[in-house]
Amino acid sequence: MITNQVRIKGSDILAIKCFASVKAIRYYLDEVAIMFEAGSVFLAATDGYVLGKIKVGELECEPKVCFLPYGWMKSIKKTDSIVITDGFISMNESNPVELLDGSKFPDISPMLRSCITKNDEARMCDLHPMQTVKFYKFATMLGFKNIAAIPRFHTNGTEMALVWFKDIPDFHGIIMPLVFKD
Repeated sequence: MITNQVRIKGSDILAIKCFASVKAIRYYLDEVAIMFEAGSVFLAATDGYVLGKIKVGELECEPKVCFLPYGWMKSIKKTDSIVITDGFISMNESNPVELLDGSKFPDISPMLRSCITKNDEARMCDLHPMQTVKFYKFATMLGFKNIAAIPRFHTNGTEMALVWFKDIPDFHGIIMPLVFKD
């Protein structure tokens, strides 16, 4: 049901942060983006090599991308909750502040659409193990264990591979393959 308010769990934000850059390459790569698309709210993050996007709620608003206020990522805990209402955001329902413009965040929708089909003939690709482990860490931070936390990779010949989990239907990710010079 689409409402005028959405509540996002701190654990969801911390899990998607696994895909953000740990180095300050560009400010929008070390942030978690909040994406508003067609009545749905998504969290997304990328470091330029891996990408993760998960649906966290529904909200009536114009399509846009925003960032969490600066400094919140360092203080957020799994038990916190973020509430978004009418363009304002508050942590644990205190002192609402305006959402920050996220227009510099990469447009990830075309990338996801280009490799979202799982029915094409799969092809082999080489993936960096330190990048693949980010997907496992994401799933375990959401509480998934054992086989449910193992990511599935699919490439249909594009330059990137689609990543998904059997038990997390609202998540889609991308991982860039390794490039070997001959």
